[in-house]
Amino acid sequence: MRPLRLTMSAFGPYKDKVELDLESFGTSGVYLITGDTGAGKTTIFDALTYALYGRASGEERSADMLRSKYADPDTPTEVTLEFSYGDRVYTVSRSPEYMRPKKHGEGMTRQTASVSLECPDGRVLTKTGEVNDAIEEILGVDYDQFSQIAMIAQGDFRKLLLASTKERQEIFRRIFRTAGYKTFSDRVNRSSLDLNNRYRTLASGLKQYVDGITCDPLSVLALKLAKAQNGSMMTEDICSLCEEIIAEDEKRAEKTDTEVKAADEKLQKVAGELVLCDEQDKNRQALAEISEQIRKTEPLLCQRERELAVAIGKEQGNAELQRKAAVIHEELPRYEELDQIVQKKTNLGSELQNLRESLQTSRTRHEDLQRQIDSMENELKELSDPAAEKERIAGLQKTMEERQKDLQALRKEQKQLEETRKRWKSAAKAYQDCSLTAEHSRRDYHAKQKAFLDEQAGILADGLVEGQACPVCGSLSHPRLAQKSEDAPTEAEVREAQEIADAAANAEREASRKAGTLKGSLEAFEQNVTDRKAKLLSGGETASDALLRCEQELGALAEQMRAAETRVLRKKTIEDLLPKRREQDRLLAQEIGDKEKRFSAAEASLNTLEEQRRKLAEKLRYENREAAAAAARSFQEEADANTEAVRKTRDARDEGKQTLTDLTGRRSHIEAVLAGAVILNREALLEEQKTLQAARDKAEQAGKVLYQRIQSNRTALDHIRKQDEILSETENELVWMKALSDTMNGTLSGKDKVTLEVYVQTAFFDRILVRASTRFMRMSGGQYEFRRAGGARNLRSQSGLDMDVIDHYNGSVRSVRTLSGGESFMASLSLALGFSDEIQSQAGGIRFDTMFVDEGFGTLDEDTLQQAMKVLADLTEGNRLVGIISHVSELAERIDRQIVVTKDRSGGSRARIVQ
Repeated sequence: MRPLRLTMSAFGPYKDKVELDLESFGTSGVYLITGDTGAGKTTIFDALTYALYGRASGEERSADMLRSKYADPDTPTEVTLEFSYGDRVYTVSRSPEYMRPKKHGEGMTRQTASVSLECPDGRVLTKTGEVNDAIEEILGVDYDQFSQIAMIAQGDFRKLLLASTKERQEIFRRIFRTAGYKTFSDRVNRSSLDLNNRYRTLASGLKQYVDGITCDPLSVLALKLAKAQNGSMMTEDICSLCEEIIAEDEKRAEKTDTEVKAADEKLQKVAGELVLCDEQDKNRQALAEISEQIRKTEPLLCQRERELAVAIGKEQGNAELQRKAAVIHEELPRYEELDQIVQKKTNLGSELQNLRESLQTSRTRHEDLQRQIDSMENELKELSDPAAEKERIAGLQKTMEERQKDLQALRKEQKQLEETRKRWKSAAKAYQDCSLTAEHSRRDYHAKQKAFLDEQAGILADGLVEGQACPVCGSLSHPRLAQKSEDAPTEAEVREAQEIADAAANAEREASRKAGTLKGSLEAFEQNVTDRKAKLLSGGETASDALLRCEQELGALAEQMRAAETRVLRKKTIEDLLPKRREQDRLLAQEIGDKEKRFSAAEASLNTLEEQRRKLAEKLRYENREAAAAAARSFQEEADANTEAVRKTRDARDEGKQTLTDLTGRRSHIEAVLAGAVILNREALLEEQKTLQAARDKAEQAGKVLYQRIQSNRTALDHIRKQDEILSETENELVWMKALSDTMNGTLSGKDKVTLEVYVQTAFFDRILVRASTRFMRMSGGQYEFRRAGGARNLRSQSGLDMDVIDHYNGSVRSVRTLSGGESFMASLSLALGFSDEIQSQAGGIRFDTMFVDEGFGTLDEDTLQQAMKVLADLTEGNRLVGIISHVSELAERIDRQIVVTKDRSGGSRARIVQ
């Protein structure tokens, strides 16, 4: 890859557009990027890497920091790089995201990032992901590899030179991507730790299961169990002991089962005898209760016999009650006739009441309607001509609104007059200041011009050189030179004073023009305001007072207009409504006459019905049919009740007789059973039952304890056997996993602390040291050569990437930390070049036609600098350019082709190519 043309706009310290034709340096050799510290030398490489990968070369310079702080707000930030790879030419442009002024309106807006890649086949890629992938595919390396191949930063490689194994391990991990080996080693270590934790957990679980074995404290096996639980017994022996404990408890459990069964048989027998005692007690209690019932039943039966005789006597009067009911039933049709008359009278009364209420409502409505008509006629007489009043008020409003607009315009012009007067005063003051400045500048210029003319001979003498012709007389000898005054100005000072005087005169003229223009505007405003005040104001009235009074009068007219509009609307409403109300009044009067005739006819019919009802009611014993029917039902119900009373009392008497017969039979049976029964002692039976139950409960509880212990010990035995099997398998796995982890992580006791990742990195490191030693030998005149330290400096620190130097002058091997400042630079540069070669080799043999070396040459003496330049010159063989970034003056004298970076006084930097 060879850069051809680099263009930077508002990038870093470069505020303007800078174009560097790198193709003019040719295809090989060394060129220098020089300039003051902080001018922007390294920024050139930042721009190159940003154009390719969208990232700057330094970690402290991110893409969003690349916008130049010196640039004009309208200048876009952009980097364009034209480069070749093989015989193909590509152009890539990038612009970072930054804030810029809005094109329309005020404030700032965000300019989004953009990128484009023009390919030789005409394709143009504009998506960031596509461009980044295309660049890596074209160059064959990513950003990190490109930075390490194309940019040799001496500070970074001096750190690498003096780094420890652990620090180099971090650097190599990033460069050679060996993180996967560390990840694998960490995973193996975690697996080892997990297995160890699992082994400890399993061992702890096994101990818990052993502690869970229980035994009778009085058993001879209790001492052996204590020994096992203290950890003094093998797992196999513990299992055998547990089986013995279980067997012993099973024998005792069989004995307790036998005792429980015997106690159950005896308890069953006692329970049967207690049941017999309960039955005898129940029979005695039943006999007493039956005897009591017989004693109460005999007098009750006599009472029911007397009640039956009374009921039969009442039943004999049923014939008279039924006759009375029959008479009432014969009169019921006449009661129905009476009910019909009453119903008609009721209906007619309701109709008459409705007519009375309707007639009253109609009369009330008629009165209200007549009052409304009278009110409307009176109001219509009062509303003479509201439309004419409305037109008069509208004319007054229009006149007042025009006066309001004139007053508002007057007040606005008064404000403009005051503003114009302030601006004129400011412009007049500025003109006075500019006039004084111009006068001082003219005086200074005339004084310097006069002094310069007076000192021409002395100034001419300063430029004469012995042996060269005088521009005035042509003499080659100048024995008596005119002397120049120490205060005499130079021609440049005179020109500068003239430029200042001219600029001050121009400013004076511009200030005068501006003040004159404002004076004319002020006079025009004053005349206009005076005319308007004379026309609109009277006496000492102000525009604000007049405008306030105008607004108040407009408010009063608006109220009058609303009242006039209300009167116009009201008159029209009355004129439309009055005929309708008169027609309603006529119809309502007609309706009232009809209702009065219907009311009189209904009232006469009601009187006729009342006379008919009175005559019929005098002939009947009851008020209505319902009362007669109720009396008939009462006579019949009384007869039915007498018959039912006879039936119930007879049934009750018969039931009493049967009950007495049943009680007598049951008493005879119980007396016979009690006479043949054996007498039992309840208290003795209960005491015997209590003793037997206590013995059974004791035996049963002992059995439960034994069965629970047997079950618990059997469970513990199963867990111990299973846990021991898993523990053995885990222990075997842990042994080989721990050995593998210690080997891969460099923690083997008594061995060098070399991890798997470091072991892989040593292969890269050895090849780097071979490449670096070749250049270090040449730069040091054959004195120094790199060598990787073969053993650890101690068995506690990590090793494998330690580095020494061989001093061929005295045959010693010593640490790189013993090198001097110049020697350290040579070692760092050699190491950096070795890294670059190895990384290019790792990238598939890709060759970069341009390389940059940043700083570090200031620590070299003349001979060492000469050797370093020879090594860099060797890098240019085979069409390669090497750019050295440095401010060392000796390099500027040695290298003709240069990119010179300078700072501007106004801020920012410039860059130009010098050859």
